[in-house]
Amino acid sequence: MLSTGIGCSDASTRNQETRWDCNFAENVFLLVMAFTETVQTGFGGRIGRAFFGIIIGLILAIAAGALLFWNEGRTVKRHRDLQAGAEQVITIESTAVVPGNEGKLVHMIGETATDTPLADAEFGIEEQAVKLIRDAEMFQWVEDKKTRTEGSGSSKRKVTEYHYEKKWESRVIDSAHFKEQSGHQNPRTMKYQSQQQVAQKVMLDAFRLPDFLVSKINKSEPVAMPNLDRASAAVQAEGKLAGDEVYFGENPNDPQIGDVRVSFKAVRTGTTSIVAQQAGETFAKFQAANGTIELLHEGTASAQEMFQQAESQNSMIAWAIRAGGFVGMGIGLSMLFGPLVLVANFIPFLGGIVGRGTAIIAFLFAGIFSSVIIAVAWIAYRPLIGIGVLVLTAACVVLLVKAVRKRKLQQQGTTPAPPPPLPSTPPPLDLN
Repeated sequence: MLSTGIGCSDASTRNQETRWDCNFAENVFLLVMAFTETVQTGFGGRIGRAFFGIIIGLILAIAAGALLFWNEGRTVKRHRDLQAGAEQVITIESTAVVPGNEGKLVHMIGETATDTPLADAEFGIEEQAVKLIRDAEMFQWVEDKKTRTEGSGSSKRKVTEYHYEKKWESRVIDSAHFKEQSGHQNPRTMKYQSQQQVAQKVMLDAFRLPDFLVSKINKSEPVAMPNLDRASAAVQAEGKLAGDEVYFGENPNDPQIGDVRVSFKAVRTGTTSIVAQQAGETFAKFQAANGTIELLHEGTASAQEMFQQAESQNSMIAWAIRAGGFVGMGIGLSMLFGPLVLVANFIPFLGGIVGRGTAIIAFLFAGIFSSVIIAVAWIAYRPLIGIGVLVLTAACVVLLVKAVRKRKLQQQGTTPAPPPPLPSTPPPLDLN
């Protein structure tokens, strides 16, 4: 183990530590290096970052709220467009162009076809396909950075670990930006690059598919490579077959830094279902009230099924953005408590409690604010649902406040005593 100390200015100290671990991955015994850097910063620097975090947190919380509001409008508008489209669409035959359907939203099922094959002359690959994809990867060093905070009070420090591992990557990793460059140099270029070819003319029976629909056809399958007889002289001289891959290196079972492997995939022709606007012998995006409609399904699907799939996708996107907005708002609000957590760190054990407590409070408020924003947005588009969400949120807040007050009274021991029991017989009446 190697440990070195490096002097730093202005109440900051650094310590670097290097260690070696062994991992077993992809049938290759890999030597993984871990390089640790510890930075201890004075109170002045931390308080400055805490107050700067307030600004960032406020911006993040506002941006998350705006995103949530925009998302609800987007979701409702898309839903309305799909509903209107489902009512207007007509199913037509793909074997002939009918002028009477010009400008209408049409649904069609047909067979895709291309006029000329796609070819990769360098590797001698030729396929009658919609797309031909070359996947190239190089064996390289990859840096993984993980940072954590340790200690409390004046001994607060940031520890950053840099792990270095050999992996197959489809892009060139620039090792010049590594924290520890010694022994982790990657080649600056890759012998062969990934690329994709797309057929110039893709037909759907009697119709030509436009680029925006062709881009939605992505179901691929591997291309078998029995030999390299048709490959270029350079590929034949330097490459060797390893299954359906062309390997550039000494031993596919013992890859070295800089080795490259190349494989191919093809998006073949086949049955395809589309929903779009008929425009002569091709298609255009159908302009709805709020956006456009252009749907494609690889395989056989009715118009109803395609609109249902589009509705499901719209719902999934909506919930993904809602989750992201809630998390972003929670992080932003928690950053507002940065100075409070920093001061609490000077008291043993209190820093962690305050940190966890403020995080819980931040995310509770994020949940409330997110619900209110979503409800307000829905009021603008669907008042009944929006008001329902708003009332439900208010009810949850009231129940939460009551639960907190009850717990506080129980902790203080001031819970009101129950009334005394009534006597079994009434006292005698005083008639005097």
